[in-house]
Amino acid sequence: MVMDNSSTDNSSVLSGEHQNQLTFTYSQPATIEINNNVFGLSTIKIWVEGTPICGLGTIDKAYVSISSGTIFYNNLEDLTSHRYEITGLRNADRLQLDLTHTDNTQPLCIFFAEAKGPDVSFSGIIKFN
Repeated sequence: MVMDNSSTDNSSVLSGEHQNQLTFTYSQPATIEINNNVFGLSTIKIWVEGTPICGLGTIDKAYVSISSGTIFYNNLEDLTSHRYEITGLRNADRLQLDLTHTDNTQPLCIFFAEAKGPDVSFSGIIKFN
């Protein structure tokens, strides 16, 4: 997995799951918080720094993480009033979340952060305000 860490426009991301180069117009610092609960699921929250944008959802693993990273997207509307399927992967000291619509195989947004801990993969849903 390779990414251009710059916060300038036209950031390129090579998505490990999709095995192709994806180009995003914008990147923004973001924070993710994942907390497990007694039902074996975990809540997930994503805050996009410098904006009122927040996403709230659920994933299918008992997992805990708080990470600061970067979210890549093409349009600010992609981060407002949308529901996404999440595919998450934490390995090689990096956490990656691919956010896709059910009718689209390519991620519309991708979040990357450094993350220590055991390898884990998960899926779920998230809705942005």
